[in-house]
Amino acid sequence: MASISLDGIGKSFGRTRVLKRISLDIRDGEFLTLVGPSGCGKSTLLRIIAGLELQDEGSVRIGDRAVDGLPPKARDVAMVFQSYALYPHMTVERNMAVPLVMRRLGALQRMPLLGRLAPGTERMRASIAADVRKVALALGIEPLLARKPGQLSGGQRQRVAVGRAMVRQPAVFLMDEPLSNLDAKLRVSMRAEIKELHAKLGVTFVYVTHDQAEAMTLSDRVALVIDGELVQIAPPQVLYNDPDHVNVAAFVGSPSINLVQATALSEWLASAVRWAGDAGNLDGVTIGFRPERLSICNEGTAGSIAGRIRLVEHLGADRYVHIDIARTERPLIVRTHPHDGPDLAPGATIALQAEPKDMLVFDAAGRRLRKRPCDATEILIARSSA
Repeated sequence: MASISLDGIGKSFGRTRVLKRISLDIRDGEFLTLVGPSGCGKSTLLRIIAGLELQDEGSVRIGDRAVDGLPPKARDVAMVFQSYALYPHMTVERNMAVPLVMRRLGALQRMPLLGRLAPGTERMRASIAADVRKVALALGIEPLLARKPGQLSGGQRQRVAVGRAMVRQPAVFLMDEPLSNLDAKLRVSMRAEIKELHAKLGVTFVYVTHDQAEAMTLSDRVALVIDGELVQIAPPQVLYNDPDHVNVAAFVGSPSINLVQATALSEWLASAVRWAGDAGNLDGVTIGFRPERLSICNEGTAGSIAGRIRLVEHLGADRYVHIDIARTERPLIVRTHPHDGPDLAPGATIALQAEPKDMLVFDAAGRRLRKRPCDATEILIARSSA
């Protein structure tokens, strides 16, 4: 096992700045996910850790040694790629054995015919086969060892790719969107398997994905990268409930957070965002509500605001209601239980309410305003009752 330390990593391709001095410490045995939109630089950062790409500035440490300039094979890491990169002409057993063959056998021993005659070759190959079968048994793919990749399903190929990385017993696992080629149902089951694998091995995992569901369910901590910058790193629930920036709040969560200019809701929530020293100036202030923090209520309820239903989405256990509010560019989305409240239909008038304590407030630059408003609830109730 090993920790990873990145100090001021920068990378450009031509005139395009891909990574902007990223510094990050990953703890020994931690499962950390790099998440962000496509093209944000997360895969490039993973490749720099692996040694497949060289940074323009900054340094990388794995464990207690600097690995800048070391080739991938000398860094004691194993990488699982998006495409799995399995050799189609080899069996599963031979695919999984490749890293051990390259590490344990010399050039002469690897030759198809003459290699068998070299001293110690048979004993070494038997040891490699035993190690491969041990990993295959742990992953539940031992019955597949004689098959070739073309005879496997997507999930089975993914297990083989993980197994090929496991046989090396690396200090660090690097995974670059390994589930992106699977269907939605299989991705859910494979997420659980990867989580269990990390718990079993106890080694450091660095996982790259643009799928926030993977990031939130798998990780000890999530590092959100946007436009080549590390915006925030925190445990999943902290990232969701306590974002540092409006971009973090907007990226994390499905459906996305409701973001509204405070001036558009001045009659509803203005009194709840009068921060000390701001004299009640709401210009540029953005209010954010998670869909589950808004609730449907009876018209005329104190502290409520009226709107018109644009769309109702039924997703089994959840119901998403899109509601148009005056002076807002986008509808607010409310997450409700299908059996809660009245039947809802597009075009109907409806009322919403929310607790001021549940809102997230951001300044004109998108930075989070965390200072609590003084007596916000009491002020809101007083204004609504006036």
